[in-house]
Amino acid sequence: MPGKVIERLIGVNVIVFILLMLPGVFLALFNQQGYLKTVTELLSIPANLSILATHPWTVFTYMFVHGGFFHLLFNMLALYWFGTVMQDFLGSEKTLNAYLMGGLVGALFFVLAYNFFPLFAEERFNALANGASASVLSIMVATAVTSPNYSFNLLLIGPVKIKWLVLVYIMIDLISISGPNAGGHFAHLGGAAWGALYVSQLRQGRNLGAPMQFLIRLFQRKPQSRLRVAHRNSDRPIQRKSSNPVSSKTTTSAKNRQEAEVDAILDKIAKSGYDSLSDGEKQTLFKASAR
Repeated sequence: MPGKVIERLIGVNVIVFILLMLPGVFLALFNQQGYLKTVTELLSIPANLSILATHPWTVFTYMFVHGGFFHLLFNMLALYWFGTVMQDFLGSEKTLNAYLMGGLVGALFFVLAYNFFPLFAEERFNALANGASASVLSIMVATAVTSPNYSFNLLLIGPVKIKWLVLVYIMIDLISISGPNAGGHFAHLGGAAWGALYVSQLRQGRNLGAPMQFLIRLFQRKPQSRLRVAHRNSDRPIQRKSSNPVSSKTTTSAKNRQEAEVDAILDKIAKSGYDSLSDGEKQTLFKASAR
């Protein structure tokens, strides 16, 4: 079954950052500062279509590459805060879909913007984009659409509904389009558009992230054996579990009913949002997440 995909995504981003930065620090001692720039460029998505044609892998790798510590830090904090909420409501698989597809749509927006708008005519030949921002904004918007009135307690401010936080993020990107990182903001908006579209289609029973299924398997945890070894204490008799088939079937049936009930609640969240749940359904979901 899927593991906690948010922790795994954060782990991949951090590992990639370390693998890029550590050799760069070492080589800088020998005046070889070009290493980091060269490798980062090979993993970042170019706006130049002729270069992109020879570097097709960058539409995927760019969303795991960060050019600096604070770029990584802010993206990972937002990914953790919003991604954890989305993961609890919609599950690991749909959260990973939102991340990967949001990044791909963000790449598409970046490339199209630089090759369509005259404003970028001089920059398109050398422009590059990297970072998880488009993927993260996809998850942020998907979470806000799923449960707009869910609140975060912000330092010095107090509880703020995530729909307002996400709206502020999107407005900043819109205002910043004419700035120095215009391509990056177009990518962010592409990720945001995907997040909204993805959840709206889920509510209608269509999973647009299905093409990412083959990549989801890379983030899935292999089932762990439930067999436990009990060390015998010579002073106590070994207590054996009841082998009563009726009791075993009853327990299995109860678990199946609980899982079906939780699945129905999650489907209701996907279609109508968290706020549509009754108090009893919220309590059931809370108990299930605590197990």
